[in-house]
Amino acid sequence: MSESFRVALTFDAEHPDRPWCPPGNAERMLDTLASARVAATFFVQGRWAEAYPQTARRIPDEGHLVGHHSHYHARMPLLLGGGFSSDIVEGAAAITAATGVDPTPWFRCPFGAGHDDPRVLELLASEGYRNVH
Repeated sequence: MSESFRVALTFDAEHPDRPWCPPGNAERMLDTLASARVAATFFVQGRWAEAYPQTARRIPDEGHLVGHHSHYHARMPLLLGGGFSSDIVEGAAAITAATGVDPTPWFRCPFGAGHDDPRVLELLASEGYRNVH
């Protein structure tokens, strides 16, 4: 009896001011996925979507799922008051404008910070999101 396995590939699309996100990385990943006919989920940072709208648009156009990875890539537990909601709303607007896709309900906390924080999870839920750690 043969078993079948499924693997979920996920990537975080982050602004290139991060040393591990050099310009052109996302394009190379998208090209590789296309050549292998493999779909993935991209958690898109709002600032990245604003900086690279054509690449961001490729994500859904090439059959990949779009999730939300914040606007400013801040550690979510550090955002208080309106800062949390503002980051979520601004990020979603930038992601939607660039990709043409609403990233709801998928969210990935930057650095994983807040993935197990009840306050962060409650605030995400109030904005319509589920954390994908």
